[in-house]
Amino acid sequence: MKTRIISILFLLPFIGYSQCEISCEDLANSCGFLQSIGGSVNDCSDVINCLPADLQDGDDDTQLSESQVDDFVANNGYLTDIDIERCTGDFENGTGRTSWWAGWTAIIQNANVAITEGDWVNISVARTSPSCITDMTINVDFGNHYLLSRRNLAYLWIDYRLLINGTAVWTKTYHKYRYKDTRNDLIPDIIRNVQANIIPFGSGHGYRLNVPANATIQVQARQRYQVVGFQTSSYFRYIGGIRGEANLSFNLRDEITDVVANQIQETQYWILEENQGVTYGVDEPIDGATIFTDEKEYQSAVKSAEEKAGREIDDFQAEIEKMIADADKDIKSDDEFAEIRNLTAEQIRKDYTVKENKVWAKLLGLKNYSRLTEPILSQLIFEALNN
Repeated sequence: MKTRIISILFLLPFIGYSQCEISCEDLANSCGFLQSIGGSVNDCSDVINCLPADLQDGDDDTQLSESQVDDFVANNGYLTDIDIERCTGDFENGTGRTSWWAGWTAIIQNANVAITEGDWVNISVARTSPSCITDMTINVDFGNHYLLSRRNLAYLWIDYRLLINGTAVWTKTYHKYRYKDTRNDLIPDIIRNVQANIIPFGSGHGYRLNVPANATIQVQARQRYQVVGFQTSSYFRYIGGIRGEANLSFNLRDEITDVVANQIQETQYWILEENQGVTYGVDEPIDGATIFTDEKEYQSAVKSAEEKAGREIDDFQAEIEKMIADADKDIKSDDEFAEIRNLTAEQIRKDYTVKENKVWAKLLGLKNYSRLTEPILSQLIFEALNN
């Protein structure tokens, strides 16, 4: 019977409790079962003697009321019942797709732009974690970004972070890069149209352990940009983020194997400095991170790490620009006519004397160059260069 099974399972060491009533016969039978399997009850009379006096007559029909059993268990300090609570999802979750994160930047013409940092924007709406403590992984699509650029070198970066109940638990800076070089050869000075570029900005990934039950989860992103090396008639404008989205996956923690006292632990702030970037957060530090217990010290260190990453970015960009300049220089050094290669006949005539142009004519192997005069001399030089 149901009451007998329940009493056998939970009558340790004196009595168990179920929502149905328990008879003295069930108590005695349970005691006998415990003795047969080496239980800790040595004298069945102990079980009966501990009952109220009016229930010690051995009457098999006498029943313990629910309130009597409650009083008995409460007075002896024993666990009465086990309520099983099951964790509910969703364990797989996602967001809708975003519109543009912000409006167009201002139009920048004939000027460089220092590194500009946008505001944090939500990757769609927030989501709620399952009704239990979980581990979580996230995948973020940063959407598409639109760049209008002419005659400059544009740098674009993406940062992103994870918020749990409104607190940023980790942040990853300078996570994705996009560089677009639209600088032109100025000789001859041909001004192209503004170039339109739609750029899929890739994805980001991350995880978090011990996510609280029913927590509000929000993924945010931030765009940064910089413009350098502008030329005359340069143009820059940028808008980003359309079709961004995030997917969240929650996994149950291990089952409970023991009950221990709660341990109070100080909040850990942490920073992990990386090449041209920094990741930082609260609790669950990444391996290799520097840990802080003072929030002000942590905030100061974050600022310093961000500035260091920015300097590393600048140094890296300067190195790239030098490599590009050196490459262009090498190309020109292999061409003895690089100085006049892209000039028109009229520019050759205006920029050089007749004597200098006769030197160019000799190098080009023109016949009777010593007898030539302008404008025929510069015209023949131009034709020789472009044939």
